[in-house]
Amino acid sequence: MQPKLLGAIGAVRREEWPFALLMFTYVFLVIATFWILKPLKKSLFIEHYDTGVAELYDLATDRGETNNLAGRQSARVADFRQLHALWLAEMEAQTNAPNPNFQSELWKNLYENVDVSRHIPTRTGAAQHERLQAWRREMNAVLPK
Repeated sequence: MQPKLLGAIGAVRREEWPFALLMFTYVFLVIATFWILKPLKKSLFIEHYDTGVAELYDLATDRGETNNLAGRQSARVADFRQLHALWLAEMEAQTNAPNPNFQSELWKNLYENVDVSRHIPTRTGAAQHERLQAWRREMNAVLPK
């Protein structure tokens, strides 16, 4: 009695061998590529276009993205920047430009100093309610008329 694997190989007809070898090679290359590239998937690279600041995190050991490695791994940051620039050029992607009318103090007041996602109306006192109303008035003031 033949083992099943040898039986399966013997079941391939002579004219099917080139295709069978091609499929085997394809599967082997996909698996090999996955294992070669697997370590690359463990990093997160963020580049802020307005400031040029880069962040680099090792997601295998830092899922919460609390330990920015960009300062200690400048060569990797340079590599990621180059790969990102090449990808943008290849995709003919539209890039952003900083807003010349950007007001950093207003941004800070609207988006950093107040976290409306944590506001629970039923548990909030009058002082918090007034603070959020002032925030809403400030948000409405920046909208185009």
